Amino acid sequence: MTTNKYATLRGTIARAKRNDCHKVVMRVTLVEELLLQLSNAEKQIAELATENAWLKQFPDQIVGFIGKLGSSEIGSETKEKIEAAAKKIKTPATDDFQAEVITNAIKSALNDCSECLDRDCIMDSNGISYEDAALREAGAMALHDALLRQERAV
Repeated sequence: MTTNKYATLRGTIARAKRNDCHKVVMRVTLVEELLLQLSNAEKQIAELATENAWLKQFPDQIVGFIGKLGSSEIGSETKEKIEAAAKKIKTPATDDFQAEVITNAIKSALNDCSECLDRDCIMDSNGISYEDAALREAGAMALHDALLRQERAV
């Protein structure tokens, strides 16, 4: 999933490395590191989401199991208490944390790549050619666009 989402950026990175643009390669290496961190964060979030989904299904499973038992087997009062307790199991802290992690990762990555979106600034601040700045700008733009799409999806 992540590999396909960032294919354009990875292509730009590969072109910059082939052209042996030292300053661009250094900056691109930083972008690669950010991309790796984002990919790792996405994996961790997916794992959290899987656990969270199981936690959210658990109360329904308990209620379903209890519903199949007769009241004489466990007592109607016990059955009602278990059903009420199961319905109260929520994961708002996990949900909030997950949303916060995603939002912060995206905002951080957007901030880190924003300085690379202006070709003239790239040329001036790094003393590189127009062509090298264009490569860097294209990579930053691809990353920026991918991050904005991800931010909208959250």
